[in-house]
Amino acid sequence: MTHVPNFSFPFHGPPINSRPVVRIRSIDLLRGLALVIMTLDHVWNYFDVSHFSSTDFFFKATSLRFGVHWISHLCAPVFVLLAGTSAYLYSTKNGRPATSKFLLIRGVFLLVLQSTLIKFGWTFDASFHYQEFDIISIIGICLIILAGMIYLPMKLIIFLAIAILCGHNALDGVSFAHHGVGNFVWSILHRQETYVFGDGYVWNITCPLIPWIGVIALGYCAGPLYAKRFPAQRRRRILFFAGLALLFAFLLLRWINGYGDPVRWTDKGVNGHIFLSFLNLHEYPPSLIYLCTTLGVIFLLLDRFEDEVAPIMKPLEVFGRVALFYYLVHIYLTHVLAMGAAMVFGFPLQALTFGDQMATNAVLEEWYGVNLSVVYLIWVLVIISLYWPCKWFGNVKQKNQSWKWLRYV
Repeated sequence: MTHVPNFSFPFHGPPINSRPVVRIRSIDLLRGLALVIMTLDHVWNYFDVSHFSSTDFFFKATSLRFGVHWISHLCAPVFVLLAGTSAYLYSTKNGRPATSKFLLIRGVFLLVLQSTLIKFGWTFDASFHYQEFDIISIIGICLIILAGMIYLPMKLIIFLAIAILCGHNALDGVSFAHHGVGNFVWSILHRQETYVFGDGYVWNITCPLIPWIGVIALGYCAGPLYAKRFPAQRRRRILFFAGLALLFAFLLLRWINGYGDPVRWTDKGVNGHIFLSFLNLHEYPPSLIYLCTTLGVIFLLLDRFEDEVAPIMKPLEVFGRVALFYYLVHIYLTHVLAMGAAMVFGFPLQALTFGDQMATNAVLEEWYGVNLSVVYLIWVLVIISLYWPCKWFGNVKQKNQSWKWLRYV
């Protein structure tokens, strides 16, 4: 009789007094890869502003630029999913009460960091005219929600995760009066919205919350796969077949062109590219089809990264160990380099100081920018420049584990 692998999910809660959790190389590699891809998107953002100057980006972007932006779709799901997995692994060492407290504090810390150091790094505007509810804010709020969710039975958590991921697009047609409280709450939960206040102050809700709750809950439920006694081969089979199943679901749902994404593809194509139309998925909030695609690739990469990787990939592990530190430093470094580029093009330093979204600077949109080869060169230089600071900070965290504040960075 042919042996059928056991793919049953380990629905058990975290042990309370287990051994300290060691770092998992495949997770660090994947997180590092997401950071590097994200950096390319941000470098292109800063050094060719016109590509992000239009709400109809898809219709004006070149195929190559669309491809870079599409690949960057992986980044946010990686960060949110692995935040949930890391929360489970933390709980195996510290127990639920300590984990809940940690998640609450780190969630608040990320919200404060996003509205201060991170936002200043993006704009260099000391008056903070432009605030944004984006992926760091989402991770912060999801951690706060997860702080309570971890007390639920594991089976219930995974049921909620699947229900949210599969069902949230049913809410796409819900709307409220534009200036009402209901619209404000709903924009945080499920739709993008921009609120303009007096004196040039703007708050942009970029990443609505609901689907990301499902992603972080799914990541938490994947945590038992990385338990010390969980068989590696069984884990890899689960990751591999889960990845294939999600990609098949993407192809099927996208071909049907009905439920699962508010953006329909068309056989007439866009700019003559039917394939690009097929891949043009709704990112914020992430649609079911978008998440099937990205999570499918993520699970396949987690499986692949358990093998030995090429030496050129090793720096990804360094970056993945200090992801928040990398994220914060790369914003400042990229922005400073962009200010230098502005001076080369004859602009004052203030040209790269934004009181609003970067894309609204009409002068830069028309005259500022570099070609593709220079974008890639700057991207590589940024990555190389970040390697040694990240390695140093990783060593600081490793050698000073008694410093509790380091856990939140």
